[in-house]
Amino acid sequence: MIARPSSPSSARLPGIEALRGIVAICVVLLHLQATFQDHPAFFAKGYLGVDFFLMLSGFFMARTQEGRFADLAGSARFIAARYRRLWLVMAVGAAIGAPTLYLRSDGLLHFLSLAVPNLFLLPVSFEYESYPLNIPAWTIFYELVANALHALLLWRLRRTGLLVVAALLLPVMVWTGLHCGSLDVGARPEHFLLGLPRTLFAYVLGMLLGRWRGQVPAPLPASLALALAVTLLPAFSVASWLLGLTSWSWDLAFVTLACPAMILSALAYSGPARLAAWLGILSFPLFAVHMPVVQACSRIFGFDSLVAGVLALLVGILVAMGWKQVSQGFRTPSTAM
Repeated sequence: MIARPSSPSSARLPGIEALRGIVAICVVLLHLQATFQDHPAFFAKGYLGVDFFLMLSGFFMARTQEGRFADLAGSARFIAARYRRLWLVMAVGAAIGAPTLYLRSDGLLHFLSLAVPNLFLLPVSFEYESYPLNIPAWTIFYELVANALHALLLWRLRRTGLLVVAALLLPVMVWTGLHCGSLDVGARPEHFLLGLPRTLFAYVLGMLLGRWRGQVPAPLPASLALALAVTLLPAFSVASWLLGLTSWSWDLAFVTLACPAMILSALAYSGPARLAAWLGILSFPLFAVHMPVVQACSRIFGFDSLVAGVLALLVGILVAMGWKQVSQGFRTPSTAM
């Protein structure tokens, strides 16, 4: 039988916290260059940060939460708590994004038809984006789907069963790459459904990593391992731009090989934790608010990308400070972006 802890671990993991913050910043840089297009696409591969965070969510849920899933009531409480936790911060991003969306809308009814579903983390199918109120919210929707499937079904599978699920999803990932040219799918209605296999592939790999964690040694000494972990995505993104590594196969290789290596490497670090802790606290609030701030800077105020990036960071810090105070009331770990 699979060993399942009865309660979440409270131990801090400074390497993971630092890594979460760095990856969140990579996602912000991706959206800055996509919005302003005023400098080379150094961080065009920043969308792979989504796959990393989904894998990290699967890893931590497998390690800390499965003891709650033994009965339906426990699973239901977990899903409800998880939704409340993620929704609260995403709602701040939605509020920031509302003025920009209103200015883009064809009247109040059109605005409400987009904003109300998006506010509750539900997609729309009749716009260019599935979440025009806050574009990255599609990842939170699918993370919640993965969390629910985990609580209701996936926790019952042994490692062999999870391997079968990952193996079945792999051809879908290959087809997605061949059909779409990359694994950057899920944000728009035309490929929104492909976000589900993308999410589950990374999430199930994270679960497998969580189940095997005690049997897989850290790949490098602690300090060197952390340096590798926090620089791998930025280095891969810049190298992809310099070398023209645009093929979807590089995306799949990064998700399958590099993301697990990043998690294992970051876990090896147990050094100074203060800055790392703040990076971890910042990561999800920054993800939740940065795109509405960037869009408001571009479409309402006419600011440049530097000002937009600084403001997004400052707003993220302010939200993180508030989030730190209220998050103690939630019991599920914040592994989302």
